Amino acid sequence: MAKALHISPRVVAKNLTALIDKHELLRAEFPARWEGKGKPARRYAIASELLDELGSRQNSEYWPGQADLAKRVLTGEVELFRKTVSDDEAMDSAGVGYKSPPRRVKGDGGSIRLRLFTAVLVCHSDELGVVRGLRGEKLYDLTGIGAAQVRLNAKQLVSSGVLLGHVPGTSSKWFAESKAASTYYLDMPTSLDVMRRNLLRLEFYSDFDVWGRVLEPIARQKWPWMPVIRRGEVRAVLVSELMGEVSYILSTYWEDLDGAQSFYDKHAEKCGLERRVRGILRVPDEVLQAKNAPLNLEKIIYEGLVFSCIEQACLVKRWLQEPTLSDLSVGKVQLLPVSTLPDGQLCMPVVVAGGLGEARCIRLNVPGE
Repeated sequence: MAKALHISPRVVAKNLTALIDKHELLRAEFPARWEGKGKPARRYAIASELLDELGSRQNSEYWPGQADLAKRVLTGEVELFRKTVSDDEAMDSAGVGYKSPPRRVKGDGGSIRLRLFTAVLVCHSDELGVVRGLRGEKLYDLTGIGAAQVRLNAKQLVSSGVLLGHVPGTSSKWFAESKAASTYYLDMPTSLDVMRRNLLRLEFYSDFDVWGRVLEPIARQKWPWMPVIRRGEVRAVLVSELMGEVSYILSTYWEDLDGAQSFYDKHAEKCGLERRVRGILRVPDEVLQAKNAPLNLEKIIYEGLVFSCIEQACLVKRWLQEPTLSDLSVGKVQLLPVSTLPDGQLCMPVVVAGGLGEARCIRLNVPGE
């Protein structure tokens, strides 16, 4: 075990003892008889209570190859860092004249802490690489590291490309308590090398703020409390959660996304989108009861967000249907955090569970509208 994890036998023994004595996740058995010098080899078994808990979970919570990927990350078989890329080798992003700077990263599986951190994320991710609802306290307990080390590990994984994005949670009164958990976006199609699962990452480059349009129905209002929505921390969490709703619409109602207004009229209530959006964003009573607030303020906010999400879903569907992708078989869809290039262009990555030959990542320019 020490050889597989590239750590000392003493560290292995110490942690096995902790799993037995403190967490009671393992039990050790000595053989009835042994011969020769030294201590007898122990045999370890996972606690029956833990096995019962794992067995009671539904299979839908896991995806094929998840446990194998977590194991390969933990043992260093998956490189968490790539070799340094020179200026000459840097990729021109979709022919816009921008080259990514060289990355000074190690060409190995990373430290045991980083590998454990990544393996925990893999174990809590969905099949498209999104980790939601993993609160800091649980992450600290699972990895044995503190908040500062978690932030450092996340930053390292983002710089190496294993994480495509990391949105820290917030305890703002604008959100439900569950939004205090951070969201992580793992790069399943390329960095974690799971091509056998038929994932493709598409990067759409455009010259307009896609997610700015989502917030437009409420952000353009002149009420005194509106700057709260535009504040970085709140905006990042709201956009991340709305990305999840747009991804849900695309994955579940692909055939019905012919137009934003027709989908809103026919399916918005049936799919429970407003209820889901209300579960994301809270509107405090002091806002609704403000002197200059209209009587239908709550309706304006939620209906505006729901319709904007539907508009974004229709837009992404049009992108995925462009002629370059005519052979693409679209299954589940997941939108990822938007990044801004130095020339002002915006990049919106979209992960698709489908099929398109041997491609892993495709970069495409799309029109503004």
